[in-house]
Amino acid sequence: MKKNDRADIGELSVLAVDDHEINRDFIHAALSAAAAHLELAGSGFEAIQRCAQRHFDIVLMDLHMPDMDGVAAWHRIREQADGRLSTRVVALTADSRPEERDRLRSAGFHGFLNKPVSPDLLVGTIQRVAAGNDGFTEIRDPAEQRALLLDDARAQRASGSAPRADQMREALAQELAGRFGELDRALAAGRFEEAAELLHQWAGASGYAGATRLEQASAALEQSLRNALDSSPGTLYLNLLRTLEGTRQSIAVSNSGQASA
Repeated sequence: MKKNDRADIGELSVLAVDDHEINRDFIHAALSAAAAHLELAGSGFEAIQRCAQRHFDIVLMDLHMPDMDGVAAWHRIREQADGRLSTRVVALTADSRPEERDRLRSAGFHGFLNKPVSPDLLVGTIQRVAAGNDGFTEIRDPAEQRALLLDDARAQRASGSAPRADQMREALAQELAGRFGELDRALAAGRFEEAAELLHQWAGASGYAGATRLEQASAALEQSLRNALDSSPGTLYLNLLRTLEGTRQSIAVSNSGQASA
């Protein structure tokens, strides 16, 4: 299965665990054609059940889920395997604090990826972790780390104050969570003008909230749809998915930090 320091993803079975539809759609788009077998779980409890039913080489685990966090779910998966588990687990999270990475190492995780992640980086990390050569694999995409997900200064200029900027970001996160399905259905049905209108709204709202990359990703896909309404969204849609999820996670981490301050 191994090729130097990387496993062949075409021979791997992967379970992706995330409570958010946007992120599951991104992982499905990025891995469904590459992995030998891919399953998606929407909760920690579902992940435990799936791992009891069959073997997975890799589990991609979101950390912040409402029913059970990713660390607790992994602990339960290891417990039920009773020492017979060869599965390796990679955390997917927007929380890049050093103490979070230390917590993951202590909890027996094998790798860490900071959202949003590119498809190539996701595949490459899975291959490295599955090869089993590293104790803990931590790969950062320099371009992704430099790119600005949330521009505090821009949001505060647009809203007039830091509390108001926080309110606008929370409203944006709720809008994305509540209406993403509309975009997905419009694109699947070929209603590209409808999808473009929704993207136009998100681009404007993202700008006011300081979500710079989401504004750019929404505008790029909107323009593509308006210029060629019979074409497939392709890579622009995949980019929007990962940027949506990264922005949502960054807003959640930001709010969590303020609540504990």
